[in-house]
Amino acid sequence: MNRFQPVDFQDLDDLYEFLLDDELRLVKILRSLVYECIPEVKEKLSYNVPFFRLKKTICFI
Repeated sequence: MNRFQPVDFQDLDDLYEFLLDDELRLVKILRSLVYECIPEVKEKLSYNVPFFRLKKTICFI
């Protein structure tokens, strides 16, 4: 846990399980758009936020 957020996710699955249904639905839509546009993108958790990157950070949700 850090001083800015009351949770500390260990991986992306932890984060997605934590989200409310409406939030998860929106995140799934945004993730699918990213993967549709950039199929080779890598997703990782950093600072409790999902980041999408190749050689550099492309975006985060």
